[in-house]
Amino acid sequence: MFFGKRKSNTWASLGDDYYYGLNGEKVDYVKAADWYSDAAGKKHPHATFMLGLCHELGRGVEKDMDAAEGYYKTAAKLGDENAKKRLETGNLVEPLAPVDEETVDDETNEATDNKTKEAADIAYKFTQKKKYKEAFPHLEIAANGGDAWAQNQLGYIYSEGNIVTQDYGKALYWREKSAEQGNRSGQYMLGWTYYYGHGVAKDYRKALSWYEKAAAHNDKDAQKMVKQINKELPAFEAAEAKRIAAEKAQLAAKAKADNAKTEIAEAIRIFKEFEEKDELAKGLPYLKKAADAGDTWAKNHLGDIYCAFGQQFAANEDNAAAFEWFELSAKLGNAESQYFLAVMYATGSGTKENLSAAQTWLKKAAEQGHKEAQKTYNQFFN
Repeated sequence: MFFGKRKSNTWASLGDDYYYGLNGEKVDYVKAADWYSDAAGKKHPHATFMLGLCHELGRGVEKDMDAAEGYYKTAAKLGDENAKKRLETGNLVEPLAPVDEETVDDETNEATDNKTKEAADIAYKFTQKKKYKEAFPHLEIAANGGDAWAQNQLGYIYSEGNIVTQDYGKALYWREKSAEQGNRSGQYMLGWTYYYGHGVAKDYRKALSWYEKAAAHNDKDAQKMVKQINKELPAFEAAEAKRIAAEKAQLAAKAKADNAKTEIAEAIRIFKEFEEKDELAKGLPYLKKAADAGDTWAKNHLGDIYCAFGQQFAANEDNAAAFEWFELSAKLGNAESQYFLAVMYATGSGTKENLSAAQTWLKKAAEQGHKEAQKTYNQFFN
């Protein structure tokens, strides 16, 4: 009995030598699987688990998830902790290589690996009891040491924000770290993150990519999501194309509006320079440009100037010219000009008599608070 156990230990060790490339051997998954198979036949827990891993990853044998799960279950019954962890969490578990005394030169790296594994084991025990607060410091050590399972767990903790401040950026960071190492749950959760737009923009293409990776590890939920997204993808991409087009249109409109504001500001600046030099005739085209573009100040200022011109021509008894300037000013919303225009329509000065037009312009001026217009309107039209 003892001899058989010693033989199985030897076979398992030989399997590790070829799997990890230890004790002078080159990595050879076929030979590793053969030795693990011999040791598993003797019910060696570690070798049975490693044979399951070979079947899951297709290393040295054909990829066969059903066979892998069978070996994991057997190994778990034999007491292998990695097998138990694999079955309970659904996460891919690949043990660290055993220490190779012939090739290990860097004791610091060895210590770091052991520290990472120890922290991950402690964290795992706490998470099984839902004690995430106690698990958190150990998860940080393990995650920073490169443990993919711990990295995915940190992603969950930061996403939920129950024991730490919620931080979607950190959640995404750790999920990416985990997924990139081939952790099935990390890949699934990264797909979930992009599918629901949890802290990131929704992206069905990225979601599908990560779900497919998780599905390749025989994740049933991921396989369902792959089918679901493939059905939803055409509608999503159509909506996304519409959204992008709308965003582009908004950006173009904003750029146009910003450009118009810049042009208006420049036109007003040039006008003011001419105004200060008493060269109004040279400045008016710039003021009109700003007014035509819809600037309120320019409209009001231009209306005042046109009104002044109208008053000058009216004083010189050039009623036709006065009417033209008052009309330009009135259309810009100048209440004084609207009143004068109403009077000219009512009296037929500079234009044909038109009481309807007089009433219209008088009402506009009155509505703006022009006292004479209000008094006249109430006298003749109320």
